[in-house]
Amino acid sequence: MPLRQVAPGVHVHETEQSFYGLEVGARMTVLELEGGLLLHSPTSIEPSAVEALGTPRWLLAPNLFHHLSAGAWLEHGLEGWCARGLRAKRPELAFAGEVTERCSPFGDEVLLFPLTCFSLTNEVLLLHRPSPTLVVTDLVFNFAETRPG
Repeated sequence: MPLRQVAPGVHVHETEQSFYGLEVGARMTVLELEGGLLLHSPTSIEPSAVEALGTPRWLLAPNLFHHLSAGAWLEHGLEGWCARGLRAKRPELAFAGEVTERCSPFGDEVLLFPLTCFSLTNEVLLLHRPSPTLVVTDLVFNFAETRPG
């Protein structure tokens, strides 16, 4: 599936992903920022599809489960940031750092809110200020009526 614009400067790529046998889907959000593109919860998509929007610069693996495609994007030259604990879980991935409460590696257009109350995922919420769009991963699920179960 190609990238789809959902708000000004906000695009998504949706793909199939199963979790313990249940099809839950996966979604990468691509944010257009002044310094380049930020890939939130990266998926497997051809870099050329993303590069049509601009230059990919950063990626955010926003929790302990949304990292499966991070390695390929890091090898593509992106600066990677991740949720607390993911560096220990995936030591082979060269993340620049873990997101903390005082962390703002993507500039003023993005506010990051690392959750400390959901240790199963250590999720980082993201607010894209220009749109204003709140980007979450496993804190909220939206299953369409057409999904099994």
